[in-house]
Amino acid sequence: MLLREQRAYFESRLSNIEGNIDTATAALDKRLDGMNEIRGTMKDQQAQTPTRTEVNGQIKALRDEFYLQLSPVNQVAEDAKKFMAVAQGKASQSSVTVVTIISVSGLLIGLIGIALRLAGL
Repeated sequence: MLLREQRAYFESRLSNIEGNIDTATAALDKRLDGMNEIRGTMKDQQAQTPTRTEVNGQIKALRDEFYLQLSPVNQVAEDAKKFMAVAQGKASQSSVTVVTIISVSGLLIGLIGIALRLAGL
């Protein structure tokens, strides 16, 4: 009898272990299915994400378009700089002319004063 009881006990334990293994296997399969779903989602996302080369190409195209649009603005700025340089040059020239006229007038007045003093007047 002891043998039968031991056999029944071990068969019961073995059956219990097999049941636990089946439960663990089912849980693992379910978990792996979830991981495969995530893996598939990531693969889809990666397929939709542009590569570095594509992004760099788009950035270069945008930069080129920006500089092309900026070119007329740069031309206007250069024209404005030239205009200001000419205006400042004219202002400087007119200042020099005024100072020259004043200097010559002062020189003439001084010469007339010297001439009058020498003449005794």
